[in-house]
Amino acid sequence: MTCEFYLQTMTGAAANQSSIGSSNLNSHSHPRVSIITPAHNAAQFLPAALDSVLSQSLQNWHWVIVNDGSTDGTASYLDALHDPRIEVVHRARGGVSRARNAGLDRIKGEFVTFLDADDALPPDSLAARVQYLDNHPEVTLVDGCVALMDSELGQRLSLRVGGDKGDYFARLIRLDPRVFFGVAVMLRTHCIRGTRFHADLSHSEDLYFLLQASDGHGWVYGSISECVYLYRKGLNSTMNDMAGLEKSYLFVFQKAKNLKNANAQDLGQFYLRVRRILICSWLRRGKPLRALRAYLLLKKLYRQ
Repeated sequence: MTCEFYLQTMTGAAANQSSIGSSNLNSHSHPRVSIITPAHNAAQFLPAALDSVLSQSLQNWHWVIVNDGSTDGTASYLDALHDPRIEVVHRARGGVSRARNAGLDRIKGEFVTFLDADDALPPDSLAARVQYLDNHPEVTLVDGCVALMDSELGQRLSLRVGGDKGDYFARLIRLDPRVFFGVAVMLRTHCIRGTRFHADLSHSEDLYFLLQASDGHGWVYGSISECVYLYRKGLNSTMNDMAGLEKSYLFVFQKAKNLKNANAQDLGQFYLRVRRILICSWLRRGKPLRALRAYLLLKKLYRQ
């Protein structure tokens, strides 16, 4: 399958096995891939996420779902699941980064990827990415096309296509949109051992995680033409919390200046991209003074 988007029922897609060599991919005795999903008050969305994972053409997976202090029906829904491949973790509310870290502490797969509780995976998402990593041992992480969907996952609004194979860190620190869509990547587990999400970040946490993990390690990025992720827009988007987004971008920029492989040119590009994001986002909300404040704070950090 190519990036041409399809909408099929997930269970129907599972019954109709993919042309990808799923029988070989499923033949390993240990999970090929671990999936990590933080879930906070996500009871209404989890059935779609569950159906999409159960319908994968690659069935040799391990799924860690972390209930992050939910107060709706999330806990009871998860407790009713009895698939031995699904590991449920209940914890007090600690935020998305701590929840993902709880998942990372439990991964068993050769590869690891992420799925937000309100999103879904196309049927060949796992198989296509695992097969690519099997065929390209030099590649550290892979993503593919991401379909940005409406709030019901019923209509595709736009399509994000990945970049060309090559060095990862230099493009990530420049915020190249072709190589950065954090939840869509699949990584080799051994490459992120010891790296964890910053516990106090609620925005840009995946950016900082990937910057830290890839810095100085020569990561190679790869991308496939298949659609690997269905991203539900219009809900609790990070762009709806502009104060939190601004705070996180300023934090990540300050920390990025201390990374081993961050040079002046890369940091300059990082600065320009973040400046544009913050100023334009505040202006779209009719807050020119907040746009000016964000610009001055970022400029001060850049000159330090």
